[in-house]
Amino acid sequence: DIRAYELIDKVRNSANKFMVDYVYPRNPFGITSTTLRNIPVSLENSVTCLIRERKTIQIPKEMILKNKNLVAKYKVVVPAAVGGTKAVRDFLPVNQFFIVDPQIVLSETYIIIGVFDTRQDAEKLLSFLKTTFCRYFIGLRKLTQHLSRDCWKWVPLVDFSQNWDDDKVFDLFDFTKDERLHIQKKVAEWS
Repeated sequence: DIRAYELIDKVRNSANKFMVDYVYPRNPFGITSTTLRNIPVSLENSVTCLIRERKTIQIPKEMILKNKNLVAKYKVVVPAAVGGTKAVRDFLPVNQFFIVDPQIVLSETYIIIGVFDTRQDAEKLLSFLKTTFCRYFIGLRKLTQHLSRDCWKWVPLVDFSQNWDDDKVFDLFDFTKDERLHIQKKVAEWS
């Protein structure tokens, strides 16, 4: 995208923080696919774990190796790998972002974008993630099926105490009508 650099600069000159510093690293609870193969039969002290294709299984709580403080939170998540059907770019469909309820942990299949005490607060982050604006800046860095933390480098960290839509976020960064149309066109091409 030939206009990407000017748009990135516009955001970088306005934003103080970026999502790359907010998104959790890969495998947030330390639960790998390999460890899921050997689950004990007795699950008296278990927790629900979200695995690939949004399926759930019960696992012993002892399998949670890190971020135990996140178990009781609402988690906004996305698959760690998504796409692979387009030859041009592996883009991120809007329906891949979703909220996971408290007392559910994640396998390495997912990454956590944010954690919250209430569903309402999680929905505010979700509203931002679904904007064309956000998806454009993710898309500039997401060139494979993998959605690494690095893909969030140009996505600004905004105020998650409010709901977001394209007009609101474009206004925040003072994007012109032409810049808005360019981003919408690019996202449509990538989708």
